[in-house]
Amino acid sequence: MTDQAQRLYLIDGSSYIYRAYYAIRQLSNFKRLATNSMLGLTNMLLNVVR
Repeated sequence: MTDQAQRLYLIDGSSYIYRAYYAIRQLSNFKRLATNSMLGLTNMLLNVVR
C-alpha cells in the first residue's frame, strides 16, 4: 500500500439530479430541453472531486 490514503466515494446520482432539477429553475438549451439538472449534477460532482 502507498503512503497516500485511498478513499472511496459513494454518490447517489439520482438524488443529486432530483435536487439540482428543482434547485436551478428555467435553464434550457437551444432545443428547449431542460439542462438545469445536468449543470447542478456536474457542479456537485466537481465539488466532491476538489
